[in-house]
Amino acid sequence: MAALELLQLNQSLPQLSLQREGEECLQRQPSDQPWSSQRVDIYEARFDDLLECAHSLSTAEQQRASRFVRADDAARYCAGRTWVRRRLSADLGVPIDELELAVGAQGKPEVPGHPIHFNVSHTDAHIWLAIAARPVGIDLELPPRDDPALLLQQIATQREWERARAAGITTERFLILWTAKEAVLKMLGTGLMTDPRSIELGALGGLDPRVVSVAGQWACLQRVPACDDAIAHVAIAGSQIEVRMKDWNTGKET
Repeated sequence: MAALELLQLNQSLPQLSLQREGEECLQRQPSDQPWSSQRVDIYEARFDDLLECAHSLSTAEQQRASRFVRADDAARYCAGRTWVRRRLSADLGVPIDELELAVGAQGKPEVPGHPIHFNVSHTDAHIWLAIAARPVGIDLELPPRDDPALLLQQIATQREWERARAAGITTERFLILWTAKEAVLKMLGTGLMTDPRSIELGALGGLDPRVVSVAGQWACLQRVPACDDAIAHVAIAGSQIEVRMKDWNTGKET
């Protein structure tokens, strides 16, 4: 991740099929909806498992895919779009050709007519999808190559900066704060249109949920264990959170 690579996956999604030759690539396992107000279902998939799946793209998606410089990036984009749409279709129990996706006023994708919210984050190897009954944001990041002190200055409030300096600025400390703030900003729907230094999250650490007040509303924030040295946080509107990790394919809780 050079400097601070911002991964944007939350756009309008096409109507896609996801199927290996001769078998279902994604099993239909409807969620035990309706979701409780504090529940967040998180699905983690490896792009290696998705790239073999057939996909089809709308004209707009094909145009966007064609603009990628690297073929690997285009392949991940197409596979990720396919899987997200298919997973939403399976969880809602709605045929994929009847699932309508739209973009809200602040650019976040939504499913009109269904009381769910979703958000996506990815690295080169993994893609995560969070689904909830309330606005939700998720961020997954690998350690950056850049100086963590320089990166921290771009996102930390004065008190957060002083706290980090006192404890010792490390790549992990930067990533914990960055993924937490990115998850909250994605939950709000503003992303980096809001300066990360305009919100303060206080001391972060451990895996226990933390309730914060941001932009006049409560948000519940929780760090989620991730692999490959990545760090991840999820945020949901409200004062409680219940995270369920689920299998990318079957939809069953892991």
